[in-house]
Amino acid sequence: MFTSRAEYRILLRFSNAPSRLLSFSKKFDLLSKKDLDTIELREAVLSKTVESLSNKLKPDVINNALKTANESPIKTPTSIAAILKRPKIYIKNIPTGAYKHPASCGSTAQQLEEILIEAESTIKYEGYIKRQENQIRHMKKHEDQKIPPGTDYKKILGLSNEAQEKLTFVKPQTLGQASRVSGITPADSSVLAVMFAKKHSVSREK
Repeated sequence: MFTSRAEYRILLRFSNAPSRLLSFSKKFDLLSKKDLDTIELREAVLSKTVESLSNKLKPDVINNALKTANESPIKTPTSIAAILKRPKIYIKNIPTGAYKHPASCGSTAQQLEEILIEAESTIKYEGYIKRQENQIRHMKKHEDQKIPPGTDYKKILGLSNEAQEKLTFVKPQTLGQASRVSGITPADSSVLAVMFAKKHSVSREK
């Protein structure tokens, strides 16, 4: 599966795979107790690391790193999270003593790298992550919304040409089915959801 073609690829990061799949591993007994314990420890350390990124840094602690990265200096104490959201700043630029560094929890080199990458991604892409989570909640509400038979997708403004062709060929019966057709993007799904929600509302008023 190419994550570039996934509906919500920002949520399908390699660094959050343990977080996403842990509950399934437990439910279907896929991992040994040792492996589960390792992942649960990783999750606990990750949580503490992310939480500590709300700590504030004084200008004299971080401004040299900001200058080196061609970023404007701060004038007042600023949270690490806010600094990390700058395009040219990464968690490696933050002094390790300023937050709960995974190394202090006895993490291995591989775990250390994965935790730092995921902690950075969680903060840096927070806005995008929340947006996609909202899109998922929105689509779940319309999962079973029926699509009228004979819908002419080529007349729906906002749908990509690929979406028009795929939907015309597949003829999905619900919005949920339409959203899972190969080549249909979240933007296409949103267009369909808005259009059919309006039609449903109008039909109810009549």
